[in-house]
Amino acid sequence: LIHYRHATRSWELEIPRGGVLFNETAEGAAKREAKEEAGIALTNMIFLGNIAPDSGILGTIIPVYAGTVTASDAAEPEESEAIAGRVIVTFDQLQQGLIDGFLTVPINGVQTQVPLRDGFLTFALLQAQARRLL
Repeated sequence: LIHYRHATRSWELEIPRGGVLFNETAEGAAKREAKEEAGIALTNMIFLGNIAPDSGILGTIIPVYAGTVTASDAAEPEESEAIAGRVIVTFDQLQQGLIDGFLTVPINGVQTQVPLRDGFLTFALLQAQARRLL
């Protein structure tokens, strides 16, 4: 996703994520957030592990999942989310983007270098590689 983050004052390339609703499992939340933010339906969910996004400051531990995309539709993000859209890239493009620190993607019709530094994304990729899912 191309998501504007006020903390960094920039667009960021990230994987979908969000909070767990009352009576919802973490896996259910991952599916719901992927549908809402990216417009994708996921099945065959695989728990990749827990990430501590900033263990020096936060006590938060967050589960990360991967899934198979079975359908794609229009995203329906919450009004407060500044999501410019989703980006589909090859694994090789993603790896090069991690090395370069950015990917060039269209935002409102303008090719823009967007930072590729999301800890959740890099954690998910490393776990998926280690488990031979990619």
